[in-house]
Amino acid sequence: MAQVITLAGERLFALKAQNNEQLDIDTFIFANVPGQNSSAPIDRNEGLPPIAQRVHSQIVQQVGRVNDNVVIYSTVLDSLTGPFDFNWVGLYSSVNQTLVAISHIPIVSKTVTVPGAAGNTLNRNFGIEYSGIAELAGISVAPETWQLDYTARLNGMDELTRKLAADMNGKDWFIDDGFKVVPRGTVNTFKVTTGVGYVSGLRVALEAEQVLTLSSYPQFVYVDAWFDGTSESVWTPKTAFTVTNGEMDDYIDVSGKAHYVVKIARINSADSVDDLRNVDGLPQQINGINSDLNLLKNREVYRCAQWENQIKKGHLPNIYCAGDSTMWGATVGNLGAQDPNNAPHSLGVALNLIFGVNINPVNIAISGSTLRGFISGTDGSGSTFEQKLKGFMADADIIYCNHGINDSQLDYAIERYRADLYEFVELCRKYNATPVLVTPNPNPILLIIDEAKSKRLLEFVKVMRETAIQLEVELVDQYYWFSQSSNKIKINEIVSDGAHLSTEAYRQAGFNLAIPLISAGTLFNEGDCVGLNQTTWFDNGTVSRQIQQRPDINGTRCGATLSFERNGSNPVGLNYPVILDTPQECISMIGLLWESGARSTVTVNNQLISHKINQEKYYGDLNFYQWDAEYKIRHKMWAGLNILGFLIDTIEVSNEDGFAFSGLYLPKVRFSTMCRKSTDISQQSIGIFDSVLANVKYTENDGIDFADLSGSKVLSIKKVEGIFTAYLYQFNAPIYSVVLNEIVQVDGDYPTEIRFQQTQVSILISNIAVTIPLAVPMQDLKITTPWLTYFVEPVVNIF
Repeated sequence: MAQVITLAGERLFALKAQNNEQLDIDTFIFANVPGQNSSAPIDRNEGLPPIAQRVHSQIVQQVGRVNDNVVIYSTVLDSLTGPFDFNWVGLYSSVNQTLVAISHIPIVSKTVTVPGAAGNTLNRNFGIEYSGIAELAGISVAPETWQLDYTARLNGMDELTRKLAADMNGKDWFIDDGFKVVPRGTVNTFKVTTGVGYVSGLRVALEAEQVLTLSSYPQFVYVDAWFDGTSESVWTPKTAFTVTNGEMDDYIDVSGKAHYVVKIARINSADSVDDLRNVDGLPQQINGINSDLNLLKNREVYRCAQWENQIKKGHLPNIYCAGDSTMWGATVGNLGAQDPNNAPHSLGVALNLIFGVNINPVNIAISGSTLRGFISGTDGSGSTFEQKLKGFMADADIIYCNHGINDSQLDYAIERYRADLYEFVELCRKYNATPVLVTPNPNPILLIIDEAKSKRLLEFVKVMRETAIQLEVELVDQYYWFSQSSNKIKINEIVSDGAHLSTEAYRQAGFNLAIPLISAGTLFNEGDCVGLNQTTWFDNGTVSRQIQQRPDINGTRCGATLSFERNGSNPVGLNYPVILDTPQECISMIGLLWESGARSTVTVNNQLISHKINQEKYYGDLNFYQWDAEYKIRHKMWAGLNILGFLIDTIEVSNEDGFAFSGLYLPKVRFSTMCRKSTDISQQSIGIFDSVLANVKYTENDGIDFADLSGSKVLSIKKVEGIFTAYLYQFNAPIYSVVLNEIVQVDGDYPTEIRFQQTQVSILISNIAVTIPLAVPMQDLKITTPWLTYFVEPVVNIF
């Protein structure tokens, strides 16, 4: 049975509330609609059936207030009403000629009293839920008991009890040998032993052994549990057993009852049975966890920060990465092929960039594995985790654990997973290795992942986060970083099949793994900046290398500035890490803009981007050292760890050799502002890949002006003898000019767009356009035209 409030009804409620008028609903309408499916969703735009299908109408006879937001309308079809059949019921406001609510039901026969036979009596109710409807409809009386559907409420109580039992005792688990499948003396027969267990929270009891007879192998044995009642209204859980070689899921039977199934055994042959029952219920797990917690609290904690210092001293750690297919690097579309950018490999790349050393983490992840399987050795590796630690992993210094997806999807009890995390940490510390927990990446509802699996995984993620806090373990929260990235990056660019990462995402996952091993600042919001202080960076500058702190008015927002010069044809540069809380399409390098600045290539996570930065000051006041200059870098950057590399160009060598860096800054990518006076240089910086849009008032020798931080002119667009002309400046003197066209223009406001790119500036005034070639890019500009309102946006959108 389906029931909805119509859209017309909802509009009527809103209109009455807005006008402070009483809502009048007064009529029930009954109809017999051919071909109607009572279980199908109802279109809320549905109207009244044709008159020929309507079989009866009757006034509302009783109303009741459940609470402020729920009221009930009722009518009784007595034994003198009829005869007719109906499968459609509508609640109608005749005053407003509006159909308010609809119910689709299986066909009901309404009989009428005739000599020798009594007709039936039926009551029909509509429960209407809408904010403030009781006051709106003027209903204050409590409903009669016959107006309430107690079946729905009792079913809800049963479901709440089942879920509470699952939360308290574990979803699927069995006590001792209860429901254990074992071979019998007769060939090809097996018995299910008596006992007690829980199936999706339902407490099930088997009082007599159940005998199973098989004719082929292998086969799975499932317990099927449901809640049912007898004619005496005695309600208890019921069980049945299903033997099949296929997979079974929970289902609804033809009578509408919910069935819950759990796999308890795999019968391999006449004398071989794998027991798949979970026998670790919550009480046992809590006792074990409390014991483990006390033990682990008293054990020395090894922190990754210690390893950062050790690496700087030349002591390189042996790193092992355990996990499932997402740590191994399974390729979407060919899960048996390993992506070359898999997370452990990319972790090595990140560490090499930051420390300038060769660290190669060992990838021991196994596709399809679980944390339980990894610890117990049933993951196909052939040895337990402890045996590995005594064997080939005896040299392990750091061990990453990235299990959780399969534990979740295979319906392992969540407290079993918690206990396994505790055991992983305990074993790492027992053998003097530093544990690092890694949350699984998100599993959105795509292809191989359904809604239930997606939601269940998050609960396992929460357990790992809790464990990391309780045991003071380093955590790499991949779930958080990729969830943040999905705010701007399409989810199918992250996990195109719902579980496994793309090549880009694997690379990012590996860089994220480096977070516990380095010091890096985090940028959260526009205007945030990070500098050299308390950051692990790598540079190989030797010529004129120095770190300068500028305390005067020309200081930088990020603090000290690192500078060095080109060393012949040798590659010289800087690798600098930053953690982005959200994905970004633009980040600014803060550094010196001066006459001796060099051109540098830029990489993001070891990937060369399409443009370079040029720190040579060519326009404006060349004697002015612009210490706080912004160099905008346009590129797609994921949430998490990003390592930006700057390498002084040895291919397209400019005349200058200097490189200077003080930090990174999150600029406003799109903004609107006003220049209040010509000396106002506090505005957001304008640079390459910015497009400036403004309605500029052009008069003779006046228009729009751009300057450097000293206030010295860089670019001016104005009318000269009535003609639009653009000028480039050095020391406030024009060094280049170009006429947009030869047509004299009248004074007035003209829509203007100026696009700054690496090698040119494009100007468009109304439909008049010109492109000006540049010797070097124009960086860190301010508009100095008083009272000009303008808008800045990217020339190209990244996302």
